[in-house]
Amino acid sequence: MSPLRKLRKRRGWSLQKVADQVRELGGSADVGSLSRIERCRLTAAPALAEKICRVFGGELTELQILYPERFAEEQAEAGAGETPDAGTERRRHRGRRATDLDPEQALQVKAEAEALASGIATLVRHVPLPLR
Repeated sequence: MSPLRKLRKRRGWSLQKVADQVRELGGSADVGSLSRIERCRLTAAPALAEKICRVFGGELTELQILYPERFAEEQAEAGAGETPDAGTERRRHRGRRATDLDPEQALQVKAEAEALASGIATLVRHVPLPLR
């Protein structure tokens, strides 16, 4: 399950509610697109990922929306025995499918991705960007 879907379900929100809140922030999102983003069938534009993060009050990072397969718990637990869906089949990690990893390797990749995401999130919050 993607981090976006997991958090949305935990809050008890519908896709329509998320889409409405994204629109209130000036973004454009519809229920179908959000559903495809949650199911890893569509990659969100960075601007949309930012709006979704704002809707969830920072509980979700842009990296979790843009690269949900790196954070999905089910994928780390699945290991090599499960058949990947079409979206996962196209995604490669250093030339290997995530499903080629044994469960221990998958957990290690997940931990590294979370550490990287945390570091990037810290940088984004604390490093001023130059104005153009």
